[in-house]
Amino acid sequence: SRPQCPPPPSPSRPGLRAASPMSAQTWRPSDSPSRTVAPQLAQQRADFETAAASNTHVKSLHAHYDVTYESERTRLESAVKVGDVFPPFALPNALGAIVDSEDLTKPLVIVFYRGSWCPYCNIHLNHLQKHLQEIQAAGGVLVAISPAPPDDSVTLNEKHNLKFVVLSDTKNELAKKLGITFSLPETALSNYVALGKDHKAFYGSEVPEYPTPSSFVIGNDGKIAWLHHEIHHSRRSEAADIVAALKALKAQ
Repeated sequence: SRPQCPPPPSPSRPGLRAASPMSAQTWRPSDSPSRTVAPQLAQQRADFETAAASNTHVKSLHAHYDVTYESERTRLESAVKVGDVFPPFALPNALGAIVDSEDLTKPLVIVFYRGSWCPYCNIHLNHLQKHLQEIQAAGGVLVAISPAPPDDSVTLNEKHNLKFVVLSDTKNELAKKLGITFSLPETALSNYVALGKDHKAFYGSEVPEYPTPSSFVIGNDGKIAWLHHEIHHSRRSEAADIVAALKALKAQ
């Protein structure tokens, strides 16, 4: 069985999202929680959370993420920002073949997720798949990256019939260069085990690390033109904002 993720923070403590794609300076506190999740995403998330609301382990994880909210905000102050050069990478795809960023057509849209076990990641990737033609029409090449092993990417592709590139950053080397990794305490890990997912076994590490749910638009010059960081993993970037960022980049 797959684990359940806790519900989002209260509206008074929203996540962090990118600035308007037209100005594309850096992320800032969301002025409206609804802006961080597209309408269809919001409904899917609400359905999932309604079913999980009574679970004791979900409530415990909710409490953990709520308590660490401010420290996570502080951590992301040192992450990459708009205008920084996005580090080049060479990572394996679902079949184990190495994909070099230098061989990918730009602009790139790079989205970090945690693995196929995370329902919020699945909801977000499905959302991006549904809007893939819009992203491509705006000139973007979509790439999803997670610390999950390549065989998990195979599962993900088969489950969701994804038509974009899915890569594995198994040691979080790229995510660390971006400054977006974090780890969880034993109490949180034990709650995930109780929910059916042993993260230590899944990631092959006694201290699993995760990428903050982050999305990037990378220009032809290799620099970050737009980004979106989220403190709380239940919230994600909207395809509409990604498309707007690509159009703004094209208009420059």
